[in-house]
Amino acid sequence: MKKIDAAAKRYVYLFANVGGHRDEVLLDVIYDEKQPSQQLDYIYLYNILHDLNIYANVEILDSELELEFDSLDDAMNEWRLVYGIPPERESALRAYAEKTLVKDENESSHYLRRKQKIAMIWWKKEDYDL
Repeated sequence: MKKIDAAAKRYVYLFANVGGHRDEVLLDVIYDEKQPSQQLDYIYLYNILHDLNIYANVEILDSELELEFDSLDDAMNEWRLVYGIPPERESALRAYAEKTLVKDENESSHYLRRKQKIAMIWWKKEDYDL
C-alpha cells in the first residue's frame, strides 16, 4: 500500500470485492460444498490502510459483471484453467455452465451476467502523504 500511495500524485482509488470473490458460487457448486474464499474482501484492504494511518473513504457500489465467451466449451476451459477444476468435477462444471451462461440472440456467444457489489476505497494524497 505504501508503494501505491507513493506512486499517486493527487488521489488513490482502489476497487475490491465486497463479500469475497465473484466466482465463489461457481466453486461451491462445482465442489458441492463451501469453498474457501479466493480473494480478500475489501475490509482487509481498509484495515491495512487504517494501520498505515490512512483513513480512507469507502463507497459500496452496485455493479453488473458481464463476461463473454465464444462457446460453452471456451467458458469451461477458462474456468478449468483459472480455478484448477479437476477432471472428476467436469460434469458438475458443464452443468453449471449450461445453467448459468446465456446465449446471445445469434447464439454465437455465451455470456455470464451477474450482479455484484464492489467497494471503491479512496483518499486524497495531501491528507495522508506517507
